[in-house]
Amino acid sequence: MEDEQLPSWALRVFNINQGVDLHNLTVKVIEASDISSQRNCFTLQDGIVRKHLIPYLTIEEREKAGFIVPIDLDCSTSSGRRICGGLKVTVYVRAGRRVADLLLMHSDEVGGTVITGDNLEELRTAGKLREGELVEIWMFRLPPYHGNPKELCFIFVKVD
Repeated sequence: MEDEQLPSWALRVFNINQGVDLHNLTVKVIEASDISSQRNCFTLQDGIVRKHLIPYLTIEEREKAGFIVPIDLDCSTSSGRRICGGLKVTVYVRAGRRVADLLLMHSDEVGGTVITGDNLEELRTAGKLREGELVEIWMFRLPPYHGNPKELCFIFVKVD
């Protein structure tokens, strides 16, 4: 576990949820496209995704997120672009505010990996995300409950 740099609220989120496998994913500069309601996605850098995120995912999670596209998965192609349902994730922001029902997915349209979903605006406002600011992104898993797999969660920590 790499919790030395986590602020107390983020460590509390991890501990209260009985989190496991805590890792620092990256520090990202928030771009205008990350906070644009027209684009509706928060991008993650390809190199970071390949090196640190994809190895952390199970094969099934990679398939759901569109990193691997099997024949039988709920993915379709349109104009040569793959469209997958996405991997359900939860993101925690300032003071432990939980933003659920987001999706991690590869987007051919954007040309990379994104976090998207109907609650993305809540992520932007609750996290007070602003263009040009730095956000440190941590990831962890919830323990399995009632046979459900360990859900992937992110913690967004603004860097002062």
